[in-house]
Amino acid sequence: MGCGRLIISSWGNPVFWRSFKYRVGEDADTVESCTTLEPILRFFSDLSKKTKVFLVVLDSLMDWGSGRRRGEECSRCCECYAECHEEIGFSLIGDYGDLLKINDGLSRCVLDCLSIKGDIDVVVGPALGSPGGEWRFSGSHSSTDFMAVTLHKLGREVLSNCYDEIIFDLSHGVNFMPSEIMILAQMLASLALLKHEVEKVVVKALNSDPSTKSGKPLNINTIYENAFSLITLPEFPNHLLKTSDRRLENLRKKTNELMNHVKKIIKTIYYPLPLALLELCQSTHYTNLINPLEEVMSTWIKETHIKPEEKSVTHNFGIDPRAIYYVLLAHSACEIARNTKPTLDGLKDINEKIYVNVNKAYTYIISNEVSQIEIRKEKIKNCIRLNELYGIQGSRTPNERILIAHAGLQSDLVEVCSEDSDLSLKYVKETNLDEILSALKLP
Repeated sequence: MGCGRLIISSWGNPVFWRSFKYRVGEDADTVESCTTLEPILRFFSDLSKKTKVFLVVLDSLMDWGSGRRRGEECSRCCECYAECHEEIGFSLIGDYGDLLKINDGLSRCVLDCLSIKGDIDVVVGPALGSPGGEWRFSGSHSSTDFMAVTLHKLGREVLSNCYDEIIFDLSHGVNFMPSEIMILAQMLASLALLKHEVEKVVVKALNSDPSTKSGKPLNINTIYENAFSLITLPEFPNHLLKTSDRRLENLRKKTNELMNHVKKIIKTIYYPLPLALLELCQSTHYTNLINPLEEVMSTWIKETHIKPEEKSVTHNFGIDPRAIYYVLLAHSACEIARNTKPTLDGLKDINEKIYVNVNKAYTYIISNEVSQIEIRKEKIKNCIRLNELYGIQGSRTPNERILIAHAGLQSDLVEVCSEDSDLSLKYVKETNLDEILSALKLP
């Protein structure tokens, strides 16, 4: 069925939701429910497109039990939460992993109780402060952890499955959740563009009308819509980990080494340097960029200190979400590059798969450099430097301006060889890519 639709719904506390008649747009049929997720799923229930749903909640979700309301004011969402909350075994909480499982199970229980079906998964992100009034969630470096954790889960999903439509339901999100999820939109769209070679990814944000006592139907409005066709390249972070804990020094070193590798890859995309990208990604240093992320996330959970008797949760270190994004982006680029030969046809291929998504002007720069070699291919018998092929002098010293202007194919640093029916390219032995890339700056 081709690319699918990804629906991401942020939930705060179902205890306080009331039942309303909802409709997705002015002309749609109304659906009575205590959550906008139900009418949204009905509206997007067409079988022509596979739909995957992620419910994003906070780890403080389980902390609303004492605030539940009974009687007439308690909607079905409130009742389901109360019923599911009573089944929680709080005495079994031993570590943060247990707390995450409780919130995951509570979310799934509420969905089942509401009879909301479909391909639905749950993301449990870290809260800050005391949203439920009893448990306290904190950490000196944890202000960006919600986005990092959510991006890690959703980013892996986008890399695994093709989506050309991403819909955010912000109606029930509380505090920082809606704004953070909106920031994730362009990152997820970028990952989909690069990984799955789609022309564009449509992103929509939905939000309901404010609740009233009039009984009139509430519209679920499209408050934001954009079609992304270029990947975003935000400021490159200094570190993946944010901590001063010496016990984490080995992990810090591992992640710093990872980010150094990632930074080089991103530079070859940002400028553009397609031949350098191929050589980097086909090096043994770049065989796996994803596994270190799994170690970081598991360590983050392990190093989160929980004291059930004090009802406190403290995160020991923070994670920069931009680093998560760039690792996922570099991983995707290298997956393409590792399967691409350093030939003229290979450069054409990677131009269409990667650089067209970065900057449309890059495609013309790369195409022009390839065509300059192609029109002289009859002169190539074995191997020859490009400057000799062009009949020009070369200093054999890397020049940043020339490298960028000629898509990394500085004529005196690259040689072209005749191989079967194609022409292969490589940097000459004395060229040090690390030195070249270290001189190039990222925003």
